[in-house]
Order: sequence, then C-alpha cells, then structure tokens
Amino acid sequence: MTLEIKQLQQQIQHNCDIADSKQAGDYTLCIYLLKMREYFRWENALGFNDPIPKKELGLWLNDKERHWESIANLNFVNLSIDQKEFEPFNNEEINNKLIEQGYVYNAGIGQRGNKHFFLGKLIKKETHFNFNILVSGQELARDLTAPPAFTQEQTIYIRRESLRRMIWERVEEWQWKQSNQATNRAMTYYDMADNLDQALEKLTDNELQTVLLHEIGELEASNILGEQWQEMLYVLPKSQAELMARAVKDHIADCTSTLPNLIQQENIGSIHFYFGNFHSMRKQLFPSLSSAYSQWLEDDHLENVEHTLQKACTHWRHVAEEMLDIYQRHGQGCAPYIEKMVQKYIY
Repeated sequence: MTLEIKQLQQQIQHNCDIADSKQAGDYTLCIYLLKMREYFRWENALGFNDPIPKKELGLWLNDKERHWESIANLNFVNLSIDQKEFEPFNNEEINNKLIEQGYVYNAGIGQRGNKHFFLGKLIKKETHFNFNILVSGQELARDLTAPPAFTQEQTIYIRRESLRRMIWERVEEWQWKQSNQATNRAMTYYDMADNLDQALEKLTDNELQTVLLHEIGELEASNILGEQWQEMLYVLPKSQAELMARAVKDHIADCTSTLPNLIQQENIGSIHFYFGNFHSMRKQLFPSLSSAYSQWLEDDHLENVEHTLQKACTHWRHVAEEMLDIYQRHGQGCAPYIEKMVQKYIY
C-alpha cells in the first residue's frame, strides 16, 4: 500500500467514524452489541473462530464510543488523490483514479438515510450490458453497518468481505438457536457442521451470485421506477413507509431476477438460504411467498413458487406505482398515506 493510499484510507475511515457517530444509536442494544463485536473482530484482524478477549473488547468499546462522541458534529472531509480533492460522494471520479491502482471506493445513502463509506481491494471489474460490476475483497476502511452490496446509477458494488462477515453472523446465530428451519436446511446443504471454514467459503461464493442477481433486479427496478423513487425515499427516512418502500422494491427485484434465476439454476442451497433470511417487513408484506416455499418442501415441486413470483411481479410494480402517485400528491407528508395504502396490498 502506497503512502497516498494509506492517507486516503485514513480520510475514508474518518468519514466512516463520523457516519457511525450519527447512526450507531439507531440499533437496538442487542443488535448494536453484536455489530460492535464483529467490528472489533474486523478492526483487529481476528478470524471468525478466534476468541474475542472480553476485557480488550470492553476497553475498545468505551474508546470507540468516546471517539464517536468527540466527532459527532464534524462534517465529512474531502478525499485527496493525486494532489486533487474530491467531494466524498463523487464515486465516479474517485474510482476513475483508484480502480487502475487496484482499489474500489463507494459512498452512498442507505436505509433510514444513513451514510455509508468503504475502501477495498478490487477483485473483479465486469461490464454487463449497460452497467458495471465492481467486486471488492479485503476492506481497508468501513463503517459499522458495512452493507455487502450497493447499486448506484449504473454501477453495482459487491463487497465480498462484508458478505462473508454477514453470512458468518447468520451462521453464528444458527449455531446458537437452530430454530430457523430454512437456515437449517441451507446449513445442512453446505455441510456447515462438519467443515465450517470450507463450507463458509463455498456459501460465500454461492451467495455472491445471489447478491448480484438481486442487485441486477434492483437496477432494473430503478430504471422502471425512475428518479422520483429515490426522491421519495429521501422524504421517508426512519419511517414505516420507508421500510415498506424498500421491501416493495426488494420484492420487484427478487420476483423478476433473484428467485427466477436461482430456480432456473436449481441452486437449492441458495434458495433455502434466501428463505432463511426472508423476514421483517419483506415477509410481513409477502406471506404468500412463504406459503409457496412451504408447499415446495411438501411436494418437492417449485412450480408453485414460480407461479407465485409471476403473479407477484405485476402486483408489486402496481404497489410501487401507487406509492409514487401518493408521493406526487402529498409530497413530504406522504408517509402515513403510503403506510395505509400498502396495508391493503399485502400479498
């Protein structure tokens, strides 16, 4: 790593810390502590099976929270590359400089309006039709949340290290509880109980494809819904309506891209893993998909799932269009109207 990249890493991590200082309190205490535990593991380069020293974790947690408190009112800093400064959300121009050096950067706005930043080593760059795919490996700077995938404009960012870490969190939860039957089936499919490290690598590689299929679906949905969809999300942060809107767009992506392709590929392990992670608002709005999955487990035929997906494609696009219509009519006051409308369209 060159001196310039090290300095850039410090600047990006500083922005990550500022974002965390404003956003870490959004989590419930339990989720917050779990995320901080894994953040400690990443920051200290510990393996997933390495024990976490409790005393050191406690001291680190206190130091981290004091640091966040000291920078909570600061603004994000510009990034310096080749003696030129870039606004931190200027992903395109920053990556034009970094990709040729083997790095990839992203700054974006995620759920609840939260800001996310990361810098990683570039594994792969591909172009499909009219969009780019950037896959990163080792992460040099990241925030607490570290979403494993992100789509902006016509570029899909996939973070393998964050995906692997997210999958490990699911595996760890499964080891503790083993109450999620879909996850149990996925773990059995990957032989997780007998060879954890090998199975985790295989599962991560397989889920890279699932994540890519979902992001392609998200990109196609964005092109259909237009720029006004993102404008609508900006006025819905930290509301039930925002969670509904994001779930609806996820359903469009998964009904048109993710699940149809997994079924066509007969990727059984990923189908089980998908339903093991099918919860919260997505599951609440789309109970018929859970029913179709249960039916498949009984009769070993995926036709019912495919039929449900085909009908749901039209349904969720209609719901998204209704959301946009409400936004056009009510503007910044649209949230309660969206919530009321979506409750009528549970499918």
